[in-house]
Amino acid sequence: MGRGKPPAAALLMSDRHVRLLRQEYRKRTTLKQYHTRISILLWGYEGKSNSWVGCQLGIDLNLVRCWRKRWQGQYEALLIFEKGFDGQGVSDAALLQTMLIAVQDLPRSGAPQRIKTAQKQQIVALACEKPESYGVMMTDWTHEMLAKVAMAQGIVETISRRHVGGILKKKRVATP
Repeated sequence: MGRGKPPAAALLMSDRHVRLLRQEYRKRTTLKQYHTRISILLWGYEGKSNSWVGCQLGIDLNLVRCWRKRWQGQYEALLIFEKGFDGQGVSDAALLQTMLIAVQDLPRSGAPQRIKTAQKQQIVALACEKPESYGVMMTDWTHEMLAKVAMAQGIVETISRRHVGGILKKKRVATP
């Protein structure tokens, strides 16, 4: 009698899916994360066990299960998309794009960003200017003063000095 769970069933894929995934796998421009995920799918299609795939790729068994499960959950929708709205089918490029979306990272949990990238860039630009230009009688900016001026200028509604410091640290900006 065997121990543990039985091996996972082979993944369902059409010949077209396999062909497109193999083409994408062979491209030199394919991102590493997609390369790994495509490997998981193709070996899953070939009936390889999750533990074997994990060993071959040097990744955790749960990660293999995750991407196989994601593909299985998207497979029916993928078949419907492949038929097209008018029944004429879709192009290989459109199908591949949809297949890659199926193995894309999901949005991260947590609160959405309150300060947009453009606002961060404006804060960095503000830090690159002289404080005297804004009526601040200082030779160098402090994070607290940058936060106050950013709010006074209408760049952001509210921001802490620590957040300003974090933005500048990520951009590696030295204030004048």
